[in-house]
Amino acid sequence: MKALVAALKQVNIDEVIKTAALPVAAAPAAASAAASAEAEKKEEEKKEEEEKKEEEVSEEEIAAGLESLFG
Repeated sequence: MKALVAALKQVNIDEVIKTAALPVAAAPAAASAAASAEAEKKEEEKKEEEEKKEEEVSEEEIAAGLESLFG
């Protein structure tokens, strides 16, 4: 959900509407803009996955923590 909100923050809705209203000749430009937006979205998803992996604690770390608490 956070990724969606972050991706939408960067979208200028007025600009999107204007580009959608342009004739078919402008379609290649819109396609390249869409491709770059998709690439940014994928990059954002990769960052989130990396953050989740960093947040996950391995079983070994959990065992070490419990062992230090309970001897």
